Amino acid sequence: MSSTLALFEEEKLKLVDVAVPLPIKDSYTYQIPEQFLDQVQVGCRLRIPFKNRTMIGYAVGIGSDRPVQNPKDILEVLDMAFMGHFEAHHTNG
Repeated sequence: MSSTLALFEEEKLKLVDVAVPLPIKDSYTYQIPEQFLDQVQVGCRLRIPFKNRTMIGYAVGIGSDRPVQNPKDILEVLDMAFMGHFEAHHTNG
């Protein structure tokens, strides 16, 4: 693996796709700051900046492949939350 590709893969792992509790189908991609890298996992609740406020979203994917320029950092990892109800209403299918 080339060093450029390895660097890209490393940076990709610092991204998380976050679903917000709004009538929006797509998730948003955020950067995971170093201090949260070992805490973020799919299903956890995250405090995130969103538009002109902060809100709580759910991590739905780690290591995003989306092309994102200057993603915002997550602000805080809250706790693990039950995702069953949320997933039932926000999955493709």
